[in-house]
Amino acid sequence: MSSLSPNENSVVEIQALISKQIYKKLVTKRTLEPTSKAKFTAIFSESNLDWANIYKIPFNSTLDTRTRAFQLKILHRILFTNSALFKMKISAAPLCTFCGLESETLEHLFVD
Repeated sequence: MSSLSPNENSVVEIQALISKQIYKKLVTKRTLEPTSKAKFTAIFSESNLDWANIYKIPFNSTLDTRTRAFQLKILHRILFTNSALFKMKISAAPLCTFCGLESETLEHLFVD
């Protein structure tokens, strides 16, 4: 009797398993929390962030795929700002495009 347990405490025979259970078990083992989640949690430590709803925002707010992609880039901290572009020697200066006073980071653009 070979078995794969869908729950940690139960044993199920292979013939009784369905592909959805096997897939869910494999996916849960491979999923990792995004590193951006830890960074945002550190920045907004005083508030309790509801990550399930935060990850739904790009899909609930618009149907436009470019806007969704933009929101996901912000959410995963892969939106290239002048600060990051300056480190890659692509931008001439790390200063904010709009105010020109501070270093352009995601926090400066969206929090300050």
